[in-house]
Amino acid sequence: MQADIEKNNAFVEIPWQLNSFAMYWGGGLTWHFPCSLNCERTISLINRRLDTLGKINTSLCDELLYIQQLPILLTDKRGMGLLEKNVKKISLDNIRWDSQSKIPKNLTELGFDHDVVKNQVEQQKYNNILGENWKYISWQ
Repeated sequence: MQADIEKNNAFVEIPWQLNSFAMYWGGGLTWHFPCSLNCERTISLINRRLDTLGKINTSLCDELLYIQQLPILLTDKRGMGLLEKNVKKISLDNIRWDSQSKIPKNLTELGFDHDVVKNQVEQQKYNNILGENWKYISWQ
């Protein structure tokens, strides 16, 4: 999966069922690393898991699904973070970084915007904070 992500530009869209990163933030439904960015077996497994959990505990299901679908900033050597998806501009309260870092503060000061990330020219202004090989992963 890492090789597939490395082939793409900074904006990557992947089926949400393949988000194995969410388990590191106390949630998510995918507890393994899928073999590819279009693994039908994982998508089917997660859909069945979601359906079963929804019948048992809908509030837990909703919470795990929410975390599973949060976009991720993935950097080459500076860590990764979950971004609240219903916020146009990121602030310190809307980003969960995996380690102590100045990245959330720096992104807030620069005015990180989910929509700007889709523009390759605008992506360059984030390189000083995130490094050259960062990815914004959005789950479809």
